[in-house]
Amino acid sequence: MLVALGIDHSLTAFGVTAVRSDWELDFTRVVRATWETKPGLPAPARRAQLTASLVHFVRRLDIAPSDIRAAIEGGIFMRGKADSIRSQERLAGVVEDALWKLGIELAIAEQRAVRSVFMGRSASFGRGAGAIAQAMLGEVAPVTRTWFEAELDAFLVSNYALAEAGEAFISCAPAIEPGRPRRGRKVA
Repeated sequence: MLVALGIDHSLTAFGVTAVRSDWELDFTRVVRATWETKPGLPAPARRAQLTASLVHFVRRLDIAPSDIRAAIEGGIFMRGKADSIRSQERLAGVVEDALWKLGIELAIAEQRAVRSVFMGRSASFGRGAGAIAQAMLGEVAPVTRTWFEAELDAFLVSNYALAEAGEAFISCAPAIEPGRPRRGRKVA
């Protein structure tokens, strides 16, 4: 039984979801958590606290490490936010190390790819795409309207991991219309 572990990492709001491959698109079966740390603490202490919480969460799942497909949201770029990005990358490294010690390999799920699986390629770009994805998720699964923002993003990462594994996932992407095949060009 595969479990998709999705992680949305930040020192201020760290979200995680675990979705079993037999979830049957039932959002009440999604195991989720959000942890926060206080900005006044030194960054290494905050990273250690969040990582310890994640390790505890994973152990509570009582799933063999070989059955867990873990992914963390990556590929974030925001103009003027270099310090925040560096902080997230350092946290991602600590998380990766902690999961590795449990026997779990951590993949990076590019933010654009995560959103494309859920809402289609054209809607996954540009400003406000994250808010649009969260609003769409609230429409498709009203139970998620009470979730924290970090849990919503973590779920989208779990959803991506399920899709990558060929398991049941949710998508609001528009259907792709079959087009006419393009003719090949003659080569001289």
